[in-house]
Amino acid sequence: VVPLLVIIGAMSIADSETSLPLVLLKSMLIAVAVVGVIYILGTKLLRPLLGVLSISKSPEWLLSLAVFLAIGIATITHSAGLSAALGAFLAGLLIAETDFRHEIEVMINPVKSLLPGVFLLSVGMMMDLRAIENHPFWIPASVIGLFVLKTICTYLATLPFKIKRNKAIESSVRLAQAGEFAFLILGLSVAGGPIPQADQQSFLLVASLSMFFTPFFTK
Repeated sequence: VVPLLVIIGAMSIADSETSLPLVLLKSMLIAVAVVGVIYILGTKLLRPLLGVLSISKSPEWLLSLAVFLAIGIATITHSAGLSAALGAFLAGLLIAETDFRHEIEVMINPVKSLLPGVFLLSVGMMMDLRAIENHPFWIPASVIGLFVLKTICTYLATLPFKIKRNKAIESSVRLAQAGEFAFLILGLSVAGGPIPQADQQSFLLVASLSMFFTPFFTK
């Protein structure tokens, strides 16, 4: 996810007068530097700070710190020319590496299911099923192609770990869908320009349909 977010950001700022490989290299170097600084400072400062604000002492401050980290790190990555979503993602990873991840998880649990629901509902409101009429062949073919390609790639990835064949096949089929991150990547790509807005509906439908049909292929 992190390299994809960096690549999309680089492609968004590149133009006809700028070499895309050069922009990608620059963005990757900036990303490595920013992520490295955030990780080092986060691991050095976050644990002691969370210890002071642990749930047994001040749950409000602990939750406020978690929200502040998400917004603050997102602002830092955005200011560095990277994606704000990358910063929020890094903040979550930093918190997950601390001893207080369970306390924070308990506090955000009431809205943990609500927020993804709002996100997916907003994605559903963006979709226009009439786009299937415009591409009656390519959208179903793309869904099937996505399933086949991801199933094969995931199955091949399980071979070095010597997972039992039936488990490997079942896992590969379950992971063949596009996944929620596809909507995030698609939204950033359309907003930044790498993907034309005219193609947005097709990609949304392919990702959504792949998620919709996945349960029918699993137990």
